[in-house]
Amino acid sequence: MVRHLADGRNALSADVMRQIIGKTDGVPLYVEELTRAVLTSEQGGDQSGELPPLTVPATLHDALMARLDQLGPCKELAQWGAVIGRGFSYDLLVESTSLDEAVLQDGLKQLTVAEIVLQRGLPPQSRYFFKHALIQDTAYASILKRQRQAMHEHIAKALEHRSVETVETQPEVLAHHYTEAGRHEQAIPYWQCAGDRAMAHSAHHEAIGHLNKGLSLLATCPETEARNRLELSLQMALGPALMALHGYGAEAVERTYARAQVLCGQLGNDAPDRFPVLRGLAFFNIVKGALTQAQEVGEQLLELAQRQDNAALNMEAYQTLAMVLIYRGEFRCALDYAERGLALFDPQEHREHVARWGQAPGLVCLAMSAWALWSLGYPDQAVAQSRKAIALAQQLAHPYSLALTYGLASRLHQLRRDVQATQEQAQACMALCTEHEFTYWLTQADILRRWALTSQALHPEGLSAMRQALAAYRKTGAVLNQTHWLALLVEACWEADWVEEGGQVLHEALAVVGQTGERYYEAELHRLAGEFWLRHETPDVSRAEDALQHGLQIAREQEAKSFELRVAMSLARLWQQQGKQDEARDLLAPVYYGFTEGLDTADLQQAKTLLDELGT
Repeated sequence: MVRHLADGRNALSADVMRQIIGKTDGVPLYVEELTRAVLTSEQGGDQSGELPPLTVPATLHDALMARLDQLGPCKELAQWGAVIGRGFSYDLLVESTSLDEAVLQDGLKQLTVAEIVLQRGLPPQSRYFFKHALIQDTAYASILKRQRQAMHEHIAKALEHRSVETVETQPEVLAHHYTEAGRHEQAIPYWQCAGDRAMAHSAHHEAIGHLNKGLSLLATCPETEARNRLELSLQMALGPALMALHGYGAEAVERTYARAQVLCGQLGNDAPDRFPVLRGLAFFNIVKGALTQAQEVGEQLLELAQRQDNAALNMEAYQTLAMVLIYRGEFRCALDYAERGLALFDPQEHREHVARWGQAPGLVCLAMSAWALWSLGYPDQAVAQSRKAIALAQQLAHPYSLALTYGLASRLHQLRRDVQATQEQAQACMALCTEHEFTYWLTQADILRRWALTSQALHPEGLSAMRQALAAYRKTGAVLNQTHWLALLVEACWEADWVEEGGQVLHEALAVVGQTGERYYEAELHRLAGEFWLRHETPDVSRAEDALQHGLQIAREQEAKSFELRVAMSLARLWQQQGKQDEARDLLAPVYYGFTEGLDTADLQQAKTLLDELGT
């Protein structure tokens, strides 16, 4: 009916149509009147926002008011119900109003007979629901502001006095009533409780909404130390929710932690929220590719944690430093920090910590240790750690932690060149991220999924698809990992015989290394540079060999045996083609035989095949 009424005129958005149906409950008269009012109002050109209460047309408003006025004394009861909400309970009406119970029951009976409300159950356990949302809106709007505020305050106090359970399970209801009562100081802590509770249930949109309401109210309060402490607490609750939905490098994340840092400075270095502020800044800097700053902040975190002798904070500091050092290509040190963090992680003990901080540090430590182990030449141990992380994440049943664990597992399998496992873990990550709107991990998993499909020749437009995925990743504000993602794009270019374009992408990736200090994929980039000069329309063997030798040197400095193996294979193949069989064998054999596991992985199988050709 809404579409029919709008036909030939400005099209109504799906959101506005849903709002019309929600307000009118599908009653034809209400639908018609409200739709026509929206179409002829200023909203006719832009129906993308919320419908303001006063968009109810005068004719419909008058008709609804007439119905309420006919109720006589019962109108006040309808108004009380409207202030409580679309649904309200008998016992809350008793506690909120000063009406005699006999009068109250008679009035509710009249409201039910008049079909203003619907009744479920019998007093004192009965509940009532306005038959139409527009009737509730009209009853609410008919109350003078000062009276309405007083009613909201009565209801809030009644809810507070009912039970501790109500306060703990419905903080957003209390926050709403105190807000509408104009009691902002009472409302703000409840908005924070509501945000914390939403985060505990991985309801990030709701958490952000609740916390932003608290912050907007706080902006009206005079600036005092207590007010600033409360704002800092709200900002720190907001940060992890923003990271989950928008990504660690999003502008909203930057604004939140920048403001938190200012507040910390005003409150002094002893502020209890200083650690989570620094942790948030470290994560932001990591994903923005500011690894030097991130490491400095990580070291401050470790100093703070050790000073407080707090296991949970030490675990967070170790996690942060493990991440920074992995990306800087310091795999041995990263493994050490990851193992220290893992030793402190207790899944049961730290459940509340995970909910508050947004992700499980123990899972990140497992994933970082897996990544470091692969780099250091232990492919099987790496997979074992990754599987342990997934099992633990599934046990925790924390969606964001599970999503990041799938995402990091997918990357590990890509490093191992296990195409099928990469695709499976990426798809698992994407399914969870799509359900919960975890943008950062969704875009990252999509890059890996598209690489897997392109590697299997299952994507008809593999190169353009990977470019799209990379563009979506960059839109989250992330700079991190681009050395890796661009390297995968180089491979896709060469699969399509676009050698020169692949070279341009490779040049971009090497520039990112210089700009950010992200070195974990640096040896592989120089291997690809060597391959580029061999693929070039005018091959330059000397430059190719120089690039490969440089890649080999980097891998050895980093103790990155898995990358060393790849570079050694490329250089050995070059020397094989030049007839330098002995040199090629002498280069590759020690690297290959240095591995004690993972002999069934793609890289090691290729190395064995090449060694067989070289006559070992």
